[in-house]
Amino acid sequence: MKIIKRILLINIIFFISLLIFSINNKVLAEEKIEEIADFNYIPKREYIFVENDNGYFNIDANGNKYFHYNILQGEDTLEIIYKDGTKHIYKYDGGYDDNYNRYVDLNGNRLWYKGADDDNTRLKFTYPDQWKKHWTVGTYYATMEAFGITKKIPITVIETPVKSIKYIPVSNVRYTSKGNRSYLTQHGVFFTFGCQTGDKLEVEYKNNTKKIYTYNKENHNYNYGNYYSGYYDDEDWGEFFDDEGNGIECPVRITDDQFYNNKWKLGKNNYLTVRFLGVEYKAQIELVEDEHRYETETSKNGSIIDKCCFCGNIRTCFPKKVKLSKKSFKYNQKIQRPTIIIKDGNGKKVNKSNYTITYSNKKSKKVGEYTVKIKFKGKYKGTKKLTYQIKPKTVSLKKITSGSKKITVKWYKNTTQTTGYQIQYAIDNTFYSDENKIKIGSNRTISKTIKKLKKSKNYYVRIRTYKTVKGKKIYSSWSKVLKVKTK
Repeated sequence: MKIIKRILLINIIFFISLLIFSINNKVLAEEKIEEIADFNYIPKREYIFVENDNGYFNIDANGNKYFHYNILQGEDTLEIIYKDGTKHIYKYDGGYDDNYNRYVDLNGNRLWYKGADDDNTRLKFTYPDQWKKHWTVGTYYATMEAFGITKKIPITVIETPVKSIKYIPVSNVRYTSKGNRSYLTQHGVFFTFGCQTGDKLEVEYKNNTKKIYTYNKENHNYNYGNYYSGYYDDEDWGEFFDDEGNGIECPVRITDDQFYNNKWKLGKNNYLTVRFLGVEYKAQIELVEDEHRYETETSKNGSIIDKCCFCGNIRTCFPKKVKLSKKSFKYNQKIQRPTIIIKDGNGKKVNKSNYTITYSNKKSKKVGEYTVKIKFKGKYKGTKKLTYQIKPKTVSLKKITSGSKKITVKWYKNTTQTTGYQIQYAIDNTFYSDENKIKIGSNRTISKTIKKLKKSKNYYVRIRTYKTVKGKKIYSSWSKVLKVKTK
């Protein structure tokens, strides 16, 4: 009864807390829209863009190239003002839901609202279609619509102050071993390549001043995809520094010009594209293979391929399924070895003309570990090694007697293909902790007393044999478990 009362009390406290939270935190639902008097949209930074910067080049419906600006910025603020004078603040987190921008308040609550007339209550951010009217230097207006209220937000594109740039790598050679991060795509794997410490950026401004900045990887703060950028806000941090240690004043965007279907190849026909304040420069880079970069992929016929991402060299090409019919055997004085199961991607057996099999010991009958080597040929390539074991015979427990805080374990002797024994005891018959194992180093020993146990406690005991072969212990399976109680 006390438990039921406690549960009811917890539920009451929870619902009261929820009610208080709802009162103190206005939720934009259908019944709340009429309480909204106005809203303000406050960008994190003014929407002032340098021409051909903070965006990407695209192609319009007529096949013409234009620059598309990324307008919305993370942490833009949406301030909702209610008729009673209270306000609710949301921050744009950069996400999207059903093509509508996502805003979250200071408590982590997402903006979610709906009214009788969706078109008047849905949050919309629209601006002149960039793909129709290519933006040049000038002022444009975006429109923010919500709750039946419309706001115009100016977006200004200014002329770049930069006349030209030149990117001078420490070396125009990149090595395959230095690929930064790998991406697996439907067109295969490719590695990205970026800046190296000591690379220089020469900037000539329109006011006839020149500056040289040097890349310092130790100050690398931003890495997204295959872009390498340094942002320099009022904290003045970044990657490119002049001789006085001052960071460059805005992002330097560097991409290795790779696409999912256009990867860098060995040779000189590769480029790093550098863009600074809307001005671009292409630096030619030679890619040299100092080591293969293998990635595993599956071919059309189901074979498993280890293929170099750069030169296409195939290290291994196995059928989809290669395994042993059995991985272990119990010693029986006879020759024992598994058969090999090899199947293609369709589940059919691979013809023996495509491989050869070599056993490390064709007459494997002693306790030990043995290797099977499958060497592929014909439709496949490479070598695969599989191992199997012949294990010692299991030994049986003979008798367990109990004493004061001790037990004496006796077992039947097994000296054939064994080195010794291992005893395990536990208070749990599942031996879950996998502890309390005792090694018996001689296969002629047939008893062991285990002391310092708990008084009047049930213990479970089991035993197995082992043989040491080339420094490795090979164990039999465990015996049946016996139960005993200490005195």
